[in-house]
Amino acid sequence: MLEKFYYMFFLTKFSRSSKSINYIAFKAYVSVSYFQILNVISFWLFVNHYHLFYLEDEKMLNYTVVFCVIIAVINYLFLYRKRREIIAQVEALPEKKKKREKIFFLSYVFASVIVFALLVANRN
Repeated sequence: MLEKFYYMFFLTKFSRSSKSINYIAFKAYVSVSYFQILNVISFWLFVNHYHLFYLEDEKMLNYTVVFCVIIAVINYLFLYRKRREIIAQVEALPEKKKKREKIFFLSYVFASVIVFALLVANRN
């Protein structure tokens, strides 16, 4: 699933740029990592807001930085290094399936931003 999101970010960046494919692939890698990190931060905010498990802000920041590094390394190993295979695999999909993947992709992006904004707005 992340491979398809990576491809969608790649396609979005590729259509707007005349840069090299490696540069665009790196921007897609950063974008996927950004949204995953946004979801980790949203998770910590949710947990703290509903007092499921209380963490002080300083500890939450430390844990988030650790998760950011882990996410970046995993995405590098499984997405960026395999960018050519992912692009070839997703481009081979039928058009109907590509449209469905694009809808899932846009839903994921919007839901991530909305959830994060709501949690930040309701933070005490």
